[in-house]
Amino acid sequence: QRNRLISKVRAAVERPFAVFKQHYGMRRLRFFNLATNRTQCVLAGCGYNLQRAAAVLFAVRKPA
Repeated sequence: QRNRLISKVRAAVERPFAVFKQHYGMRRLRFFNLATNRTQCVLAGCGYNLQRAAAVLFAVRKPA
């Protein structure tokens, strides 16, 4: 019961983390400095959002 309620949120949240790990090389953080790691994560998030925005704005739709 509880898993059914949480699964929708989990599905929406886990996808960006999967993209970060697979495409942006963020399985492990590289730096010892917290500020540098934070900057890397913020830039990866910006890149992910730009990629999603481009996919939405420039999507090629097939005529019905």
